[in-house]
Amino acid sequence: MKIKEEKGFTAVDVSIAIIIIFIFTSILAVLFFQYNNSSQELERKSQATYYAIAEIEKIKNSDFENYIGQGVSNIETVEEGNVQIQNESGITEDTEYYKTITVEDYAYSRTGKKQDLVKTFKVTISYKFNNKTQSVELSTVKTKGN
Repeated sequence: MKIKEEKGFTAVDVSIAIIIIFIFTSILAVLFFQYNNSSQELERKSQATYYAIAEIEKIKNSDFENYIGQGVSNIETVEEGNVQIQNESGITEDTEYYKTITVEDYAYSRTGKKQDLVKTFKVTISYKFNNKTQSVELSTVKTKGN
């Protein structure tokens, strides 16, 4: 009696190979998705930080007299709305970012201090990422003397 030589693949071998390939590609797809999601989140946050820094610089370069009387009795919102940028042709465009600038007089929370000498400015840039509102917040202090 002659026993046949077995050559080739059986159905079990093929199914195990397919399962291993499926698991491997699934892991790669999840890793790629996580990497892509992280890089997009980092890009959105860095853009919001850039806009916040630009607003802080505008505040630092403006005259203190523009803010006298604001934020005296409470924290006051000076400006809110979409962040606008100018493209190369000078046309202003709205972005997907939303800004809020609040002013607080330093003397408001401290009794016996003279008002309108020191102001605290808080710039908040909000944006949506993955259906959640994220925000970047920067603050600065501006005095009447500089």
